[in-house]
Amino acid sequence: MFLKPGVTIASALILALLVLFVLPRSASAYLDPGTGSLIWQLLLAGALTAAFLVKRYWGKIRQLLHIGAAAKSEDDGENRGE
Repeated sequence: MFLKPGVTIASALILALLVLFVLPRSASAYLDPGTGSLIWQLLLAGALTAAFLVKRYWGKIRQLLHIGAAAKSEDDGENRGE
């Protein structure tokens, strides 16, 4: 609607984020040194949780994405002599 033809929403979003992070702005906040370690701890915990969930539900993920189904059916055909 508001974008020119050929300008995708993703490129407009990237441009908006770049402008947001590049332009100077004043911040009246104080972050103590413990805040950085808390952020790192949250990121690490999130990554480990995601890795655990992928490992735990890998079979269901493969079924959902149909990964390995074609190779399995080809192997079944070769084993039966078809």
